[in-house]
Amino acid sequence: MAKIKYLSILLALLVVMVFAGKLLLGSWMMSVPAQPFANSPVYDPPDYNNPDHWAALPDRDDGADWLPANSTYKDNQFNAKADVFYVYPTAGFYGDGWNVSMDNWLERFISSRGSLPQQATPFNGVAKIYAPHYRSVRMSIWTAEDRDSVAKATDLAYQDVKKAFDYYLANWNKGRPIILVSHSQGTLHLLRLLQQEFDQKPLTKQLVAAYIIGNTVPVNALSEQIPLCQTPQQTHCYVTWNTVLEGGSSYHWVEEEGLTEIACVNPLSWKADLIAVDKSANSGSIPLIGLLGLAPLDKGVVGARCGPKGILWIAEAPKQAGYNRALFAGGQYHTYDINFYYHSIRTNAELRLGAFLSKTP
Repeated sequence: MAKIKYLSILLALLVVMVFAGKLLLGSWMMSVPAQPFANSPVYDPPDYNNPDHWAALPDRDDGADWLPANSTYKDNQFNAKADVFYVYPTAGFYGDGWNVSMDNWLERFISSRGSLPQQATPFNGVAKIYAPHYRSVRMSIWTAEDRDSVAKATDLAYQDVKKAFDYYLANWNKGRPIILVSHSQGTLHLLRLLQQEFDQKPLTKQLVAAYIIGNTVPVNALSEQIPLCQTPQQTHCYVTWNTVLEGGSSYHWVEEEGLTEIACVNPLSWKADLIAVDKSANSGSIPLIGLLGLAPLDKGVVGARCGPKGILWIAEAPKQAGYNRALFAGGQYHTYDINFYYHSIRTNAELRLGAFLSKTP
């Protein structure tokens, strides 16, 4: 009897320790520096001459080479006629500064084995994929009250992305067609890159299209030289969307940014209109990643409809397994912005590149 009582007490203590440990770990990982950006640690900058500072390069094995299980897709990076420059979303959780360090192991793992396989691989059939590691803004920072420090941390992250892009242009591009791809935090940086380095600049001639997904893109963010794509085969344009369950909230992407409308392209029709496309027309989605590879494609998971405010609405929650993790408040299926439309994105990239090459041999 005494032994049972002792084991019960030990088990209870263990449960308390685990629970307390999770709370402490969560508090630490989601902490905001007590000091403003100017007085907080700033980690060493990346060296893009070092391959280890790239999450993906076309001449090595990495997460950009993965393919959905049982698919007929092929990784054609070796023979590809275009390049993808991909910037991954927020993947940094722990650290003492406003940005992550280049050797933050968790950020490197999530970006290389999570974001890359799910978000960059739709393009490995048509393009060589280049994806830099960068000193990204940590997840907990986005809601910090010190908005000046948030802006400075965001600028630091962008400077790394810009540095990586400059290195890519100087060493690998050689005038080849460019497809820009990003999600969430990555879209903040690529939108700025488009504005500063492409819009009304010679580099626009090399732009096949920009898939800047999962963040606020104002309707007039770019000039008429880089318009919102209106058709599936249009080039020198951009597409964007933010996926929310019908009846959810547009506030985070629209009203919180002081806007009444944002840009939206339907990733099933590839038109910037308000016409809904039924889920029966969606021929390939992938659930959140497993550690061993991408799951097989699921058909008919969700449809898509751009609303008047620019939110991409899905009519109902997915019934298939694997699409109900890492959800955000307000009905946001932010994590699945690309996963939901995986096959459609892959075939659209082929179509746009074909149209680009037909006009620009």
